[in-house]
Amino acid sequence: MFLQDMRKGKFGEGEATLRMKMVMEDGKMDPVAYRIKYTPHHRSGDKWCIYPTYDYTHCLCDSLENITHSLCTKEFQARRSSYFWLCNALDVYCPVQWEYGRLNLVYTVVSKRKIIRLVEAGAVRDWDDPRLFTLTALRRRGFPAEAINNFCAKVGVTVAQCTTEPHMLEACVREVLNEQAPRVM
Repeated sequence: MFLQDMRKGKFGEGEATLRMKMVMEDGKMDPVAYRIKYTPHHRSGDKWCIYPTYDYTHCLCDSLENITHSLCTKEFQARRSSYFWLCNALDVYCPVQWEYGRLNLVYTVVSKRKIIRLVEAGAVRDWDDPRLFTLTALRRRGFPAEAINNFCAKVGVTVAQCTTEPHMLEACVREVLNEQAPRVM
């Protein structure tokens, strides 16, 4: 009945949520499964005003799509308990969840949320703007895939947040191009 009232729009945004009732550790609140957002859906329009949250859908999508390993940055580690709890409560396949530290480059923006804002504000042309360090931008700048792979291997995967200089990536590009690029002089 409560869910039906939410669906019918009897509550405003932020006034009601549907939570996953689970045993929580260290005084955490039960995670939100559905919330109200009066934003038209790209397919169903305004037929629905309740939407599932990341905490509710992440593990279910991974399970239904037979994902073997769910790779997330460290900030999602706090959500691990709800990820496993929901898979177990619904008795569905539960992928391995593995968190790693975020890689940052000084003087650059690598956060998807921040890049989206730059694109929407017109500060950069698109995701392939050569000033960005997205894979599409690096490809557009002519960075060989082998150089990007070498850079990732040198930096490594760690649980600690890592910050490095862009010149380390550029050095990997020079190493690959020195071997592959024809010389005229």
